Amino acid sequence: MPFEPAFVAEIRSSPSASPDAAELVIVGCAEGDVTDGRASAKLAAFGDAAAMGSVIARHAFKGSKGSSVTISPSLVLVGLGKDGVDSRGFGKTIAATAKANKVDSVAVAVTVDASSVNAAELSHGILTGAYESTRFKTKKDDAPEPFALKTVDLLFGADAAGIAAGSAMAKGVFVTKYLVEAPPNVCTPTHMAEAAEHISKISDRMSLTVHEKEFCEKEGMGLPHRLSPSCSHITLRVLPKKPRVFSEGSPGASTSTLMGRRGPKAACPSG
Repeated sequence: MPFEPAFVAEIRSSPSASPDAAELVIVGCAEGDVTDGRASAKLAAFGDAAAMGSVIARHAFKGSKGSSVTISPSLVLVGLGKDGVDSRGFGKTIAATAKANKVDSVAVAVTVDASSVNAAELSHGILTGAYESTRFKTKKDDAPEPFALKTVDLLFGADAAGIAAGSAMAKGVFVTKYLVEAPPNVCTPTHMAEAAEHISKISDRMSLTVHEKEFCEKEGMGLPHRLSPSCSHITLRVLPKKPRVFSEGSPGASTSTLMGRRGPKAACPSG
């Protein structure tokens, strides 16, 4: 049983890419880019100013935060407001817009200063916004495949490290969602123990230790073993960014624990 999606969208910083090559361009604009139903010069760079202004006026689009308007099948404007960019919210709107238009590859541009967009928060919002919980839903034989966003090209100088950090945060969310969504016959103590092992393998900053019966008895944790002799105590620890040797409880190591079972014997309660 998997612990996270097999595939998530690739988010790329592509400042030199042309918006004309994209199937759908999503442009984040501030309230100042729309005045009396007219598009600013920055917005006009993405299409015919007169036609854009006509659609903007018809839908009374003002660029307020979270609002959007479809200018054409290949161009959607998303409002960023006037009080700073909600990067994570913008990311979720990007995912929702792609989903609504059934487009799996989009390009994203902004009319505001690119430095005001937090690449980590934006990436986190895009990936978590595109996620759909479909694993345990009954599917008809002729049902279409669920939506899956494949690529997002950021047509501005987005920080590559920020994109990577946001993607990593989203990956952690997916691991958690997979555990929470799973029914009890799937998310057993054994499954949780295997999930802890999976987390330690996909991150170079996580350390996993399995403590068997002798350790648990020494630490006064004998009750689980009375319920199930095969129970193990599993510790996941977040390592400091700069590797160093530390002892249990020393600064720089955050610890999470759970009770699980390893092997084919009967499971014990998780905790």
